[in-house]
Amino acid sequence: MAAKERETVRDAFVTLLNTALVGSGKPCKAVYGYLANRLDTSPAVCVSSAGAKRERIAKASWAWEFLFTVEILVPWADKSNWAADDAEDKMDEIETDIADVLESNQSATHWDGIDYDGRSATDITNIGGVNYRRETIPVLISSAHMGG
Repeated sequence: MAAKERETVRDAFVTLLNTALVGSGKPCKAVYGYLANRLDTSPAVCVSSAGAKRERIAKASWAWEFLFTVEILVPWADKSNWAADDAEDKMDEIETDIADVLESNQSATHWDGIDYDGRSATDITNIGGVNYRRETIPVLISSAHMGG
């Protein structure tokens, strides 16, 4: 049996986040399946690969854990009425929605476990000349024989 592709797992996770976060009445304008070096729209969420652990469980079979970094990016302030307190509120809303996605998808077609892998962290970052309030969330997705 071939090893599970991390890209397949990341794409499935991005699809779940996109469904939950983007659209009318939802908090994001886009979910990217990679670490964006520029944003065409925001608020946005980026999901990027952050590591892998594989363990052989049989001659042709692997147990695996894939670590992903989920970044919430919200404009910190702009020339309209959007200010730092709006950014903080929106970041908090998006983080809660991401937690709900993880809770509702503990097992799925492509994994047997999904959860936060530690504490998230917040800061301010500049992407393409725009300041964003950013929250970085480590997410671990695993097969049944590791972590799940």
